Amino acid sequence: MGLLERFEASLERSELTRKTYRRLVEEFFAFFNLEPGRLEPGMLERYAKESSLSPASLLTAFSALSSFLNYLKNEGLLEAETYEELKKELRRVRSSLKPVRRARPLTREELKRIFERVKGLKYEKVYTLFLLSGIKVGEYERLSAEHFYLDKSGLLWLNLTPQVSKRSRMVLLSAGSEDETLLFTEKLLRWIENYEENLKVSRTALQAYTLRLARELGIDFSLESFRHTYVFNLLKKGFPPELVSAFSGYAEGSLAKAY
Repeated sequence: MGLLERFEASLERSELTRKTYRRLVEEFFAFFNLEPGRLEPGMLERYAKESSLSPASLLTAFSALSSFLNYLKNEGLLEAETYEELKKELRRVRSSLKPVRRARPLTREELKRIFERVKGLKYEKVYTLFLLSGIKVGEYERLSAEHFYLDKSGLLWLNLTPQVSKRSRMVLLSAGSEDETLLFTEKLLRWIENYEENLKVSRTALQAYTLRLARELGIDFSLESFRHTYVFNLLKKGFPPELVSAFSGYAEGSLAKAY
């Protein structure tokens, strides 16, 4: 049994994926007119630049080559130093091929349609919380009424402690306009009085409902979309990027790239 046959047999994947990975590895070495297994640093970057494959096809090919590298290492057919160098090169190439996705906030019309559909449901309250705070789903799961704070000026804040978020921070609850912020804040203050009943939904149920609603409305959105909208609203209102980063938990560098 040849090297590529043994590699294919070692893969714990579907039959189609095993055959596809073997073919892609074969094509990689055929490109260099080399026997399978003869790998040197620089080959992966050269393949990305000179191959006629599309970026999407290249990403699939590099997934196959990543598995092949692991196989060679596990079988003792590749020196540890060469393996590490090739893995670093593979990460660089993959990163260069992935398109930069800019965050897309929801439009006012999209928000109107979403909130009209959930009006009167618990999801109206939960979506309002996500829209005003920009929190992540994991943070929402660990949130309770004790994390809310109303200051003397009437602004509502979230105190995301280390028990709630990896990036503990104070979050200003804010909507698109001052009037909207005031209106939503008044509603949230009422709902927080009975937090579990009004604002608590299981992560699975919340994500499943949101996915179904997005399909029904024909709007490309998820819970993360409310987070993007929160950040966009703050920037649009003139908040400095460093303050928006502090509220949202985004690193300033990633905030600049996304928005």
